[in-house]
Amino acid sequence: TATVYLARFYYFNSYRDFHPHLIAATAIYLASKVEESPVQPKNIVTAIREIAKSPYGVNDIVDGEYFLMEELHFNLVIFHPYRPMEQYMADAKLTHAVQTAWHLIDDSYRLDLCLYYAPHMIAIAAVMMAGVYHDTDMHAWLRGLSFKPEHRHHIKEIQEQLLELYEDYSHLEHDEIRQILEKLPPLPPINANQGQSPVMSPPAVHTPY
Repeated sequence: TATVYLARFYYFNSYRDFHPHLIAATAIYLASKVEESPVQPKNIVTAIREIAKSPYGVNDIVDGEYFLMEELHFNLVIFHPYRPMEQYMADAKLTHAVQTAWHLIDDSYRLDLCLYYAPHMIAIAAVMMAGVYHDTDMHAWLRGLSFKPEHRHHIKEIQEQLLELYEDYSHLEHDEIRQILEKLPPLPPINANQGQSPVMSPPAVHTPY
């Protein structure tokens, strides 16, 4: 849920204007409350400081919460592909491959698929890929589903993007990833100057999901 918040936020805003360390921490804090598994801000701060040199503290996260909700237009309920995936796996008699499909959905959040495709489309793509991985012919099962022609195209697009992700990551070394992360500009907390979180005016563009 926090990952979807992060993706939606940066659909309208720039990394140069809002540092990911702060927005990610705030997204985790907000998501933990929405999902009724609250996490204390101090624990989030501790975790972030263990993996990165982050200057942000508890007050920054708390101050940023309402700002993030504004940027999300208060659309806080997120539907994920996991539940439909489990239903599809049972229907396809692939319950032994649920863990593989689960990992594929996990990896889909490394991309921006959640902004452009419905959760059940991502779930079907993951089921198809998991079936192929476990040497199962999935074409008969897919033909049994009722789709519009464009839905089949969407499933193919999702699969292609996941495969491209794995191909790209297979060539990245740990040091290269660290060099990319070090290019992030150091920015002050969003409330450092005015004493309150600014209200952004994002363009009138809406993501479908």
